[in-house]
Amino acid sequence: ILGDCRAVLLVLGPWCADKAAGIMVRELQKYIKHEQEELNRKFLLFTDTILRKVHALCEEHFSPASLDLKFVTPKVLRLLEILHEYKPLERQQFESVEWYNNRNQDNYVSWSDSEDEDEDEEVEAKERPEANFPSPFTNILCGIIFVERRYTAVVLNRLIKEAGKQDPELAYISSNFITGHSIGKNQPRNKQMEVEFRKQEEVLRKFRAHETNLLIATSIVEEGVDIPKCNLVVRFDLPGEYRSYVQSKGRARAPVSNYIMLADSERTKSFEEDLTTYKAIEKILRNKCSKSVEVGEFEAEQSLDDDNLLPPYVLRSEDGGPRVTINTAIGHINRYCARLPSDPFTHLAPKCKTVEMGDGRFQSTLFLPINSPLRVPVKGPVMNCSRLAEKAVALLCCEKLHKIGELDDHLMPVGKETVKYEEELDLHDEEETNVPGRPGSTKRRQCYPKAIPECLQDSYALPELTYFLYVIGMVLTTPLPDELNFRRRKLYPPEDTSRCFGILTAKPIPRIPHFPVYTRSGEVTISIELRKSGFTLSSAQLDLITRMHQYIFSHILRLEKPALEFKPTLADSAYCVLPLNVGGDSDTLDMDFMFMEDIEKSEARTGIPTTKYTKQNPFIFKLEDYQDAVIIPRYRNFDQPHRFYVADVYTDLTPLSKFPSPEYETFAEYYKTKYNLDLSNLNQPLLDVDHTSSRLNLLTPRHLNQKGKALPLSSAEKRKAKWESLQNKQILVPELCAIHPIPASLWRKAVCLPSILYRLHCLLTAEELRAQTATEAGVGVQTLPTDFR
Repeated sequence: ILGDCRAVLLVLGPWCADKAAGIMVRELQKYIKHEQEELNRKFLLFTDTILRKVHALCEEHFSPASLDLKFVTPKVLRLLEILHEYKPLERQQFESVEWYNNRNQDNYVSWSDSEDEDEDEEVEAKERPEANFPSPFTNILCGIIFVERRYTAVVLNRLIKEAGKQDPELAYISSNFITGHSIGKNQPRNKQMEVEFRKQEEVLRKFRAHETNLLIATSIVEEGVDIPKCNLVVRFDLPGEYRSYVQSKGRARAPVSNYIMLADSERTKSFEEDLTTYKAIEKILRNKCSKSVEVGEFEAEQSLDDDNLLPPYVLRSEDGGPRVTINTAIGHINRYCARLPSDPFTHLAPKCKTVEMGDGRFQSTLFLPINSPLRVPVKGPVMNCSRLAEKAVALLCCEKLHKIGELDDHLMPVGKETVKYEEELDLHDEEETNVPGRPGSTKRRQCYPKAIPECLQDSYALPELTYFLYVIGMVLTTPLPDELNFRRRKLYPPEDTSRCFGILTAKPIPRIPHFPVYTRSGEVTISIELRKSGFTLSSAQLDLITRMHQYIFSHILRLEKPALEFKPTLADSAYCVLPLNVGGDSDTLDMDFMFMEDIEKSEARTGIPTTKYTKQNPFIFKLEDYQDAVIIPRYRNFDQPHRFYVADVYTDLTPLSKFPSPEYETFAEYYKTKYNLDLSNLNQPLLDVDHTSSRLNLLTPRHLNQKGKALPLSSAEKRKAKWESLQNKQILVPELCAIHPIPASLWRKAVCLPSILYRLHCLLTAEELRAQTATEAGVGVQTLPTDFR
């Protein structure tokens, strides 16, 4: 670590060394915290002290808060000068723009060997054939700075960002860094490595999409990483071998690009010798490749013969113009497919099917990936052998791809960076929209009309209509396993209690399959079953049902937001949710009007009852009142009271029992000290409670993450140990709590309603589409069988 800090000091200067020391101190704290070995811990603390001393020395001479160029090295200053040269032109009409670095202009900046160099830098230009037209892309920086060390990359990135804040000429730079993953092929990845890996992938994605235009990188991107064509590559630290030299140089692939190597004055002479060697090796390799000595005479003659079978696809007739021959076509197709947008579900490989014709000749058909705009299979000409048939269909496909704009005028794939360049340069008219961000990005979020099932439109229960009553059936089909029941809570199968919810509507609801929701007790299967139809209700009954419906969603579930208004007769989709129960001597479910009336009379319906107990009128505990109860503490959160399920009654504990925290002797002392509350009954048992669920999305299991992967068991074990401790449980005194009129068994079902109704809407929309397809296309049955589940 100290060696890295010293290297940053020598290469970048004191300002950067101070930043590196700060980063290293933060990283060291994590290691010191977890280090058990005493000797190792001492070494870590010693290193931490040295780094803090470096920071203190730097603070004596300059303010680390802002960049002071007096405290950076000449090499850094030279790098900033180079970046100044790449400042883009002001946005103009393209007819009159003078392209930056256009070779035909007098002010063209050349980085060739022949020019006089700074005495402490050596600069080498990468030779490029002259373009026949000025490329608009040369005006936008797409560059990489190669460094040796990770901390150099991190701190140099920070320095360039600070320089951009102070110097308007550098404000155009959007930089980032990448330093590799340090993961071997057979090395298991832990969570931290996975996070780091995803961060590096995101950095590369932004660079490919030109959301950042400068990348500071270690050797990780010299080879094997797909990045766009760069017009600036800087070797901030000189290459140590030919391989590193040629691979980093190969990243400067834009039509007009510069490859720059920065060398300290004392190393210039030795590096000039290395550079001469590198160029000699390069020359030998080029000669070898141009002579094609590796290709056998038979293969060479065969390839030439193949070229004569079908004429190449040529864009411009002059020598060296872009062209695709029968022998290069397959490579073009593979390159094109590799550049298509991809995700885990898309296979980017093209498929070629070859069939033998009746005369012994062959014909191939090429199928491009599904996300290519060329969706029609391409059928090639009939050829004498299958190999030629595959080449011929690839050649024909290249021609079609160019004509629809998928290959550019160099017959290269129109990739992500080209699209981004066109956006920045306004080569195409902007889509008429006020939504920010590029299409397909997370910043591009739009509202779309929500599909409302026809059976739920205009279905609100109005007077003088006949109605349909559906029961929302709930059955616990897969109880939560013991290993996932961290709090060792009792499971509550919803089918154990008869009171449930139903849907009242003026239209029939088509049959839909059963579906699951995932509660604290496990997987619950939901069914929507017709209970009765063709009945009527009085206006008073309809008003009571409507008030109950609003109460469920606004007070129990707290879904009512300031911008929302409860106007069911004006809603696109309107129906009533109401409680049902087995009535009287009957075994069938029906609307529970008596229960709804009792709720409206309850003092605890929306607020906190003001009941007070005294020594003369003490609180009397009744166990049956709390066995299926939701309770509200009467001494806190008056604006939006907390609601709790009663999980257990501790008959062995009383208000005089020892308090879990050492700050208070007993529960009674705690409430007296903190809330100034006196208890009238010191022999009442205490209640172990659970929060009523604030999680309303129950469409996925609780023990899985958003991607459907199981949460690690290690965290599960820690949570289990945590909740077995009395100190981590919520213990309340019955006297200080009010009992809510909604029982816990019904409350648990109410929590499922948002997920049930969301899934109901989706399934009804899908069912209407299925029925329409069956009717109009004759695919499937128009009406589902009565036993359909």
